[in-house]
Amino acid sequence: MPSRCSLLFAVTTGPTDLVNASAHSGGWSESHWLPGIANLANSNLAVLAQRRAALLPSLAQIIGYRIEIFTISGNKLLPGGTSSGRFRYPGTWNSLNLPQDGLQESGTTATGPNAARFVLRGMPDAQIALGEYQPTTGFTSVLNSYNTLLAGGWGFAGRVLTNPSVRVMAITIGGLATLSAIPAGLGAGDFLRLNRVRDQSGRPVIGSFEVQAPAGLTVQLNGYTGQVVGRPNGLARKDQIAIYLYSLVVPTRAVIRKIGRPFEQYRGRRSKRPVF
Repeated sequence: MPSRCSLLFAVTTGPTDLVNASAHSGGWSESHWLPGIANLANSNLAVLAQRRAALLPSLAQIIGYRIEIFTISGNKLLPGGTSSGRFRYPGTWNSLNLPQDGLQESGTTATGPNAARFVLRGMPDAQIALGEYQPTTGFTSVLNSYNTLLAGGWGFAGRVLTNPSVRVMAITIGGLATLSAIPAGLGAGDFLRLNRVRDQSGRPVIGSFEVQAPAGLTVQLNGYTGQVVGRPNGLARKDQIAIYLYSLVVPTRAVIRKIGRPFEQYRGRRSKRPVF
């Protein structure tokens, strides 16, 4: 039962020229996965928050966390409950351009060809120059500390790309698929994903379909849309999801990513509606 752990961020800009600008507030979240059931006590989520906050400008901070538990069922993640809480880790860098300024990172795993890309929003202004990521020595040090922690037990959810692919020979209008071989381990209730398959008119046939028990080289695709594939083309693979641990996380380039509304807002009575 893997867990998706999210850090919750808040930012409020601090203009000094209040004649031409006013302060704005926003928020966003960043998530990584753990392979087991997590909570604040048994995970290093607080340490992750500390190291992530060390990359934030002083106008931003981490204000809380959310932990979601899932069960993997074939190619689906089934939610199993959510918990959340508050803590506070403020940023320390003294410059902010726009909170949408971000640093894209790439995380790879040693157990497959999968890779994950994610963005660290709220980059300090001094670390982006001439339109690109240009870090100082001090920022590089704290970023390496954060990435080392991610590669020490955190990961991401991804499809199992190492499952063998087989040739699709034909698919009838009723969803009876003939394959060059039955993928290893494929049984009733599993899902088969079609890749680069085209029908008689050249239109793509895409999707993941639950299968009945294979009979010879044929399997029945439940819920198939009815496109006829009359000649061999494309591939099929058993569709599964797994949790992959980061083996290496590295920065790639500066990017822009939107942020959302703040998580903490004033609550009170609604303004009186005008009567027309």
